[in-house]
Amino acid sequence: MSSDIREHSIMIADLAYDEGREAGSKVRPAFVVKYDNQKITYYKITSQFNNKSDYFQNKYFEIKDWAYAGLKKPSWIDTFKIRRVDEQYVVIKFVGYLSANDEARFVEFLSNLN
Repeated sequence: MSSDIREHSIMIADLAYDEGREAGSKVRPAFVVKYDNQKITYYKITSQFNNKSDYFQNKYFEIKDWAYAGLKKPSWIDTFKIRRVDEQYVVIKFVGYLSANDEARFVEFLSNLN
């Protein structure tokens, strides 16, 4: 795995669907919450926002500086569910980091979640 992957970095990974890897997986960006050299705790990153219900939209954090973060289009961190994965089961590529502004906003966003 890239040595650039660390807490609060953004990675591209082959992540299993919620139903389990047997149901398939999707290569997608993710925000690394915690990385301990074997397990990665992360939130999914999505570009799908407008078609979500208000309930879900309230749990999506907008990455305003998405290009700076290495993302290809406007994106949101989906804080609805935190996930964990073994590093060895995913193909990972380092993408980038949140800007200092987005990082500060994200910390505040998480502290205000119900």
